[in-house]
Formats: sequence, C-alpha cells, structure tokens
Amino acid sequence: MWPVLIFSDSSERGASLADVIGALDHRICAEHTTDLGSLAHLARCRDPFLALVSTDNTPLALRAVGALRREQRDLAIVTEVSADHPLESLQALAVGASEYLKRPVAPWEWQQRARLLLELHRRQHALTSTLKRQCRLASRRPEHAVLTEALARADMLHDEVTGNHNRRTGRIAGIIATSLGLPQQQCRNIAFGAALHDIGKIGIPDQVLHKPSRYDDDDRKVMRAHPRIGYEILKDGGTEVLQLGAEIALTHHERYDGSGYPGGLAGDAIPLAGRITAVADVFDAITDGRHYRQSITPEQGYVHLRQYRGTSFDPDCVDALGTCLAEAARAKGE
Repeated sequence: MWPVLIFSDSSERGASLADVIGALDHRICAEHTTDLGSLAHLARCRDPFLALVSTDNTPLALRAVGALRREQRDLAIVTEVSADHPLESLQALAVGASEYLKRPVAPWEWQQRARLLLELHRRQHALTSTLKRQCRLASRRPEHAVLTEALARADMLHDEVTGNHNRRTGRIAGIIATSLGLPQQQCRNIAFGAALHDIGKIGIPDQVLHKPSRYDDDDRKVMRAHPRIGYEILKDGGTEVLQLGAEIALTHHERYDGSGYPGGLAGDAIPLAGRITAVADVFDAITDGRHYRQSITPEQGYVHLRQYRGTSFDPDCVDALGTCLAEAARAKGE
C-alpha cells in the first residue's frame, strides 16, 4: 500500500479529499486527521510518500507542514495558501512544504497534483529497487564498474545528451577538486561521484525532461524532485564512491547563499563535493547549450559564473575553475 496523509481542520473536508485521492489508485491508503499530535504520530508510523494540508487557517497549515517535515525529511508535502498574500507562499516553503496550491483549491486540483506526485513515486520506487539490487550485487566489484553500470543505465533510460553531460560534469568536478589542492584519491572519488549527479532524472517523466522549450512553473516543480530521487537511488549502494554520489546528487542544486534546493543549505553546510559539482554542472551546461539556448565559450562561461561568486557558488570553487579553465575546457571535448 502507498500511504497518503491528509490534514484538515474540517473532518468533512478531510474525508472528501481522502476519497478523491484514493480514487487515483487502489494501492493508495489515504488517512485524514484534524489533530496535529495525531498527524506527527501518523507521519512516523505510516511512512507516507505524500501529505496534503488543506485548511483556510494559514497559521495552522504552517504548523502542520512544519510538524510533517520534522518527522519525515523526504516526504512530499503539498499545502494551500492565500492567492492574495504572496508571503504565505514563501512561509509555506520555508517551513518545509514541497509545493503549494492557491486558494480556492478545487478537488480536481488536489487530485491532479497528487496524480503527478504518484507517478513520480511509482517511477522512483521501481527504479530505486532495480538499481539498489544491482548495486548490492556489484558491491564486491571495483567501484569503477559499479559506476559504469549505473551511468550506462541512466543513459539507456533517457538519452545521450544527459549521459554525456553527466560524464563531462564528473571530469570537470575532478579537475576543480585537484585545483583546490584536495588529495588525489578524494579528487578521483569526486570525479566519479559527480558523474552521477543527475542520475535522479531517470525518475522524471520524459515529457518534462525532454521538453524542447523552457520549463514553466509546473515543470520546475517536477524537476526539483530529481536530487532526492538520485539520493534514494545511491544512498545504499555499498561503496564509498556511491555514498559520495548520493551526497552530490542531493546537494548539487544547493546554493551558497541558501537559495537552492532541496534543503536550502548555505555556505559550508553544503558538502564540499556538492559545491564543486554545482560549479562544474552549470559550467558544462551553459557552455554546451540547450534546445532553447545557444552555447557560449568556456571563457564566457567562467565570466558568467563569476557574477554569482559568493551568492550561488562557493567563491573558492569558482576561483579554482578559473585557474584550470583551459583543462576544464579540454575535458569537455574528451
């Protein structure tokens, strides 16, 4: 069964929403409560993949979201906020909401959002189970072989562009780590781990991942799930490099000033490997181009990154890229 928790200050509203969500799939077990204490207990005991918070009382909704997030770090939480008070949206995200809907929220809107998150959960569950099983089988083999299999699977499930970007990012991350003066073995581990930074994208629907134009807000919400998906895939891999890969997958979209996701970490709270990979990832992406954007030269890419030195990116990592820019540029062509 797939547990879903629903919190509302109205028993009638909670029960109605449980019926709407339960109709999506017979494996969904939707449970509702009006009590914050019970909500925290259910979050601990039921291990839900999704929680919905539906109430017109915003302070109560924020307390409910906060209680859920304290109990479950990886839980998808959707709440509702006022359409007339933009600050409520920021408050909801700050206390731990994954996303929000603006009031008034119709039942079909709850169902549509839950359907999308259910599809992500299905994909993540299937892919995580497969890759964990393969990682366990390969845990006694050299780490390079395990990583090669994982990357090959990511390439197979999506496309050559994604796979090539992953590998280039790994090479560039290793070069930046070397420029920072890290030990040789740590640099190698970062290079291989960073090559898995986007492996969570194998859990993102193809229509979003391969969209030929810029993402809209809904697309971005879906894409923001890939760091946690990647972390879940790699965290039990059984090797040092896969453990580092899990850390990188989870943190490569964190930003130095705390404006990133999924954890809103800032500064040195972001693991060094994640900070290095963030620079390598963006550098490769902007110098390789996309369907909706032309590529720029490595020199132009570095100038662009320097604009965000100390805000989006660790200043030391940006400076380290600058000292090895020619080598990083060559790595893109290997």
